[in-house]
Amino acid sequence: MWFQGMLDIFVEACNDIAENGANASPHSTRLIRLIPDMTSYLNNELWRTRPYVRIITVLDYLSGMSDSYAVSLYKKLKGISL
Repeated sequence: MWFQGMLDIFVEACNDIAENGANASPHSTRLIRLIPDMTSYLNNELWRTRPYVRIITVLDYLSGMSDSYAVSLYKKLKGISL
């Protein structure tokens, strides 16, 4: 459950950034900053035009997390814990 929730949260933020650029929501901008080296992707035409590439980027980030860190971050993002 938490993995799908994290995937949804980060893919939505990536899509917002890709589609709206500088006009993306502040929430999406903050979420994107959590993903290491994301700034190298933001100017990449393939990343901006292909949803598949954005999903792979997020999956790579999520798969590198430990389970305890991922659950903790998910709870924070969902407002379950501070």
